Amino acid sequence: MRRRLGLAVAFLGLCGVLFGAWAGAQLRTVILRGPPIASPSGLALAPDGTVFVGAEPSRIYAYKPDGRLRAWWPVEGRQGPFRLRFRAPDRLQVATEWELLEFDLEGELYGAESDAGAYVRFGPERDRSVTATSGERFEIRDQGLIRVAPDPPRIFAPPILWPLSLFGGEMVPVVLVLGAGVIAVVIGIGLTTDRARGA
Repeated sequence: MRRRLGLAVAFLGLCGVLFGAWAGAQLRTVILRGPPIASPSGLALAPDGTVFVGAEPSRIYAYKPDGRLRAWWPVEGRQGPFRLRFRAPDRLQVATEWELLEFDLEGELYGAESDAGAYVRFGPERDRSVTATSGERFEIRDQGLIRVAPDPPRIFAPPILWPLSLFGGEMVPVVLVLGAGVIAVVIGIGLTTDRARGA
């Protein structure tokens, strides 16, 4: 009985290691291209060409025109999806389903007010794409941020795919799954080894 338990624990641990390694390999690839964004929603384009995108878990990301991350900040205590627009060249407005927030371009909160209609007023036209006066066009495709025009298309923020999406694109849960898998394998081997010695 103990041997079977040891084999089952080792097998589950091996599954955890493989699952965590798969998600870890995706995370490494995503991080090399830029920070991952989970469930992006809402785009806004600053006059200087910086692209802002709302994403889970309650964050705003800002990308320079060359695709490099300029800044990101949490939207504390609020849940997406978000809709974004500029009130002035240096003021980003973020509408949630219940609130209207205003930030500077570095993420400093300048104001927040209850406004259940802001999300609807902002409209869905910038939920998935935004076009600059220069003709540059940015889109959320397959849950990633891509500059689609001019050619060639360029990935600014890669999508988070399964199984990494189960961890929200975060490193800590991936490491925990890998660690737990390794520990389970060691315990399973220990259970089967003790049984073999006792036999």
